[in-house]
Amino acid sequence: MIWLLALQLAVGPAQHYENAKQDFAQRKFSEAVSEVNTALQESPNMVPALVLKARLAMFAHRPDVAKSCLITAITADPTSEEAQFFLGLFYYNQNDFRLAISPLQTAQTLSPKNPLPVFYLAMTHEAMGDTTQALDLYEQAENLSPEKSPQSASILVAYGRFLLSLGRTQDGIEKVRRAIEEDPNPAKRTMNGQRN
Repeated sequence: MIWLLALQLAVGPAQHYENAKQDFAQRKFSEAVSEVNTALQESPNMVPALVLKARLAMFAHRPDVAKSCLITAITADPTSEEAQFFLGLFYYNQNDFRLAISPLQTAQTLSPKNPLPVFYLAMTHEAMGDTTQALDLYEQAENLSPEKSPQSASILVAYGRFLLSLGRTQDGIEKVRRAIEEDPNPAKRTMNGQRN
């Protein structure tokens, strides 16, 4: 009887969060939701669990839940680069580009070597018609991304497409060609440049 109580106490919110992360990575979404909810019941302000719940909510087309979780995460820890990035990504995916800029800039400041906040800032400025800023940010994202990686290939494809839209055909084609060299199988990429 005592060992059962000890076992229950040992499986705390951190373990439920780890289980949820593993389930999410294996695309076991209902299990991930269950584990992350258990973690948050035990620790309602656990920022990584809130971010994961927001990501799961985005996949489930529940923007209300995703936004609520991300705002709660940032309120609990404004210095969470991950929470700031995903709030910016959330607003970007909702086509609310003006609201996306601030959390993406904060994420960039918190993690200046991470190319993803810069990349989404570039696409946000592109969507808002700010060509000069978008060009600068695409170049920064390209320079920050690891060479010969799916993430780098995603950045190069978007950058190349943008250059083509500006009539800079040769430059655009060169970026896309490099993307294909770096990752010849783009079908395995996800929305934020990581492998499935």
